[in-house]
Amino acid sequence: MNNLILSTFDVISNSTSTTNTSALYIGNCLLVDPDGYPYVEWMYNLMGQCVHSPLEQSSFYVGLGSLALYIVSGIPQVIENFMKGNADGLSPYTLAMFIIGDSSNLLGAILTRQLFTQILLAIYFVTIEVILISQFLFYKLKALWKRRKHKGQEQLHDEEDDKASSANTSAIVSAAVDTHSCTSMTCTPLEEHNNEFLSDSEQQPHHENGLMSLKGNVNSTRTVSLLVLLMVFFYLMFTMNHSSNNLNIPQQHNEQQTGRRLLSNHEDEISTTKDHNSVQFPPVATEAIIGYTIGFISTTCSIGSRIAQIIKNFMKGTYGMNPLLFGCSVFGNILYSSSIFLFSVNGSFLLYKIPWLTSSLVNICLDSFIIAQYIYFTFIKKKQPQLENQKTLENSEKSKLEIQNEERIENKLKDLEV
Repeated sequence: MNNLILSTFDVISNSTSTTNTSALYIGNCLLVDPDGYPYVEWMYNLMGQCVHSPLEQSSFYVGLGSLALYIVSGIPQVIENFMKGNADGLSPYTLAMFIIGDSSNLLGAILTRQLFTQILLAIYFVTIEVILISQFLFYKLKALWKRRKHKGQEQLHDEEDDKASSANTSAIVSAAVDTHSCTSMTCTPLEEHNNEFLSDSEQQPHHENGLMSLKGNVNSTRTVSLLVLLMVFFYLMFTMNHSSNNLNIPQQHNEQQTGRRLLSNHEDEISTTKDHNSVQFPPVATEAIIGYTIGFISTTCSIGSRIAQIIKNFMKGTYGMNPLLFGCSVFGNILYSSSIFLFSVNGSFLLYKIPWLTSSLVNICLDSFIIAQYIYFTFIKKKQPQLENQKTLENSEKSKLEIQNEERIENKLKDLEV
């Protein structure tokens, strides 16, 4: 994604494990914070965000910008794969870690009964990963089928050449024998025709066997491709079924920002003190523990996916990799980190954000390095042979001039001696 980038912004507002029944709250959100700022109703109703002050609102909008970058980041890579007819730009280990991280987010969102919009976003990111993996498998199977087909054709040509050479040899030998042993009364053209017919009939079974093997390869490849498509279809149906069932479950309005870190739930009591954004750390509530655990899983997969991609780029180059995937990740992570610090600098709040902050800040560096690799392999390394050729030409021209100068000096010396 594509993807998928795993470092999207998570929850930036607090929630409790049980709905607060106080008249000061709507769900788990304070109607008015200690500074006198009312909650923003549309943010709460649409996104489940408990946002009050202008600084918190700016954090929300910055987070939306981060989310927009993550949503579009995987699309250029999907298009790149279709345009070039291969999906070798991303490491298979990178794709595997992408899908593990996003699937864990989706599973956690369903288990902890998150908002339907957040589950839809999780499904979207998983769908992008599934598309990328399907492209990878499809083009790998297609390349394998082409290699087998080419190999089968080569074997058929080799067998035909062998049969033709053996037939020519037998014809020459038989002709030589007929010349010495047969007379014009005993050797007939019919016998020669029968010999040619036998040689052709000997070649026919081998040709049919080659065609049958090619048909078998085609059928097996189609079967595998069909199975992959069916797996993708049933997987999407399964996730959509779970998310639709979630609509019938009463929502607890666990306030959290939309994004790929959908599960950094703040299962803590909102304080009515000045710093009402303080959270309980380490988390104690079940949903908070689940969210925090999945946060670490996502962070591990996110950082590991970048390391796998860097190793792949060193070994095979960056052909087929769209830089927008990681470029959007860089700017998305910058916005995401900024949204956290804009919302609150409370110590417990930042400690709770350690998994996601670590993922964002580390991935900014790793993604920047991947982009630097792309620039090097695409623009710098390709020009090196041209520069070397220019240098060799310049050196050859210099050597020619030096030889000509030496010849001129020698001729002048000879003229002086004469």
